[in-house]
Amino acid sequence: MKKKLLLVILGLLSLLFLVICLNWLSQKPASPADNFYQAVNQEWMAENQLDEDQMALSNISILQDEIDQKIEGDLATFASGEKDVPLSEMEAVVDFYRMALDLESRERDSIENLRPYLEEIEAIATFEDYQKLEKERLLQAKALPYSLSSLTLSRSKYLQLEAPVLFLGDSFYYQDQASKEQYLESFRKGAVSLMQHVGYSKEESQTLVQQAMDFDELLVPYLTGSPGILTSSGNQNTELIQLMSTLLDGKETKIVVDEAVYFSNTDKIVNEENFPLMKSWMLVTQVLQLSDLLDEDSFEYANRPYQELGGMGKMISLESAALQQTYRLFPETLSFYYGQTYFNPEDKEDVIEMTSAIRETFIERLKTLDWLTEPSRKKAIEKVEEMILHIAYPDEIDPISAYFTVQEQDNLLEAYLNLKQARISYDLGHLGQVESHVWSKPSFLVNAYYSPAENAIYLPASILQAPYYSSQQTRAENYGGIGTIIAHEMVHAFDDQGSNYDSQGQPNFWWTLEDRQTFLERMYQMEQQWSGLTYAEQAMDGKLTLGENIADAGGLSVALETYGKPDEAFFEAYARSFRSKVRKEVEGLLLENDSHAPAELRVNVPLQNLDSFYEVYDIQEGDGMYLPPEERVIVW
Repeated sequence: MKKKLLLVILGLLSLLFLVICLNWLSQKPASPADNFYQAVNQEWMAENQLDEDQMALSNISILQDEIDQKIEGDLATFASGEKDVPLSEMEAVVDFYRMALDLESRERDSIENLRPYLEEIEAIATFEDYQKLEKERLLQAKALPYSLSSLTLSRSKYLQLEAPVLFLGDSFYYQDQASKEQYLESFRKGAVSLMQHVGYSKEESQTLVQQAMDFDELLVPYLTGSPGILTSSGNQNTELIQLMSTLLDGKETKIVVDEAVYFSNTDKIVNEENFPLMKSWMLVTQVLQLSDLLDEDSFEYANRPYQELGGMGKMISLESAALQQTYRLFPETLSFYYGQTYFNPEDKEDVIEMTSAIRETFIERLKTLDWLTEPSRKKAIEKVEEMILHIAYPDEIDPISAYFTVQEQDNLLEAYLNLKQARISYDLGHLGQVESHVWSKPSFLVNAYYSPAENAIYLPASILQAPYYSSQQTRAENYGGIGTIIAHEMVHAFDDQGSNYDSQGQPNFWWTLEDRQTFLERMYQMEQQWSGLTYAEQAMDGKLTLGENIADAGGLSVALETYGKPDEAFFEAYARSFRSKVRKEVEGLLLENDSHAPAELRVNVPLQNLDSFYEVYDIQEGDGMYLPPEERVIVW
């Protein structure tokens, strides 16, 4: 008996020892040689947890929250009269924001103010009636199966047709039947409650929402995410072509579309047979489009399904939604205001110098690449030399800012739609104008961009902050942070998509056939390298993330060469720039659909391909970060 008891005690002690060992191993700090991203960021990861209303947390989201608080505070003081509005162009911004924050009026009047817009749709009895009103509604930015915007293409302003947004936001939510049904049922409940709340009976609401969902289902196969140019040749879009011809009134200009398949087949969707479904869809869509400006119940009914879709437990506030609507309506005005107010001109000059130095390094690299022949080399260098650099914020306010006004007698919905209509009117009056001086990306949203259609990079003031950049940081920290981002955006000009555009932003095959073939082979090597990786028990899609992977690898290498010497401070700054956390509910969807790889891999894999990293950290065979020399891939 004693012997059995002793064996039991020894077994329990062994089990306890095993648990302690496993717990110690799980908490053992990662080493730079085994997982560089974890080694550098593990303390930050432990200290920062996702709030219930967050899908992800990163440097970018933290900086954006800080910027939002600053702008929100400024607009509130301007709206209250505590401070004078600093720019005449800001008057409309403040007037709209003040109206959006008048929650008492919204609770009292918003449903009544909504009714005329719904009655307009209800009065459309036939498809023929719809066609008579289509142009007017398009110009007024009211609910339709397409909408108008503009974009800069080859440095000139062009009209753009935008396809409708699916009820679940993106077509990938419709791919898995089980999850699709779950998401759509959540949408149905919210939409039925919303339509009841704005005045329809329960039965009417159920019918309207079902018919709207049926029309939404018709859209899914045509929304593939591929842009193009509107053309009638060989397509089934006769009615739309006629509409746009009438709209442009004889003006010769090409029209860009964000969904080429959809806009080649609109006659199959927008027609007499589908009109009953489309009419219900227009009603539901009109309410959804204006729901952020209605009362609190409308806001919650409309947004709850998307909150559940993102795995969030807490709804954003009406005040936050008001700020986001203000951002969307006035990006040009707020870009100028934010940069002028919050960014140091000396820092702007410093970043310009950094960017110019990185550009020179990239040009020198192109001069010596052994796989480029002279004709392609010349065109590539020309493209980098001609690249427009938008740094920090615009030097002058965009002329469109002067076109926006808010009339005192307007209610919030009228003000909102009038502002959208004013933008459409401005765009139509400025088609074809050279826009190289105009920022198409706002300075107050934290990101950085390369625009192939402009051959321009955008480095907004919002991202020119620690940990990416600061005048108080060391040179190593700045080059490992914003330096790699600057170079990343430049290299995008030569990734799988950007390489199809020339120095003026024109789609143009500027390569020799020999060089293009070599480039495709080098890209394929990188695609295969990434497709051989797994993350969160899912296989990576090397083709999906190819463009970003090329830019990450080239950006790291070019920035390091400009900095001048490989050292720990540079590499650690690089790793810190990617620190982030993502909610598990959306991680799988990102792996299947996001062109960016997970942050951990975006740090570790480019470093594994960089010989100098091995020298600094003495990486040896058997280390987690080790990759045999013959498996290391470099494109640029």
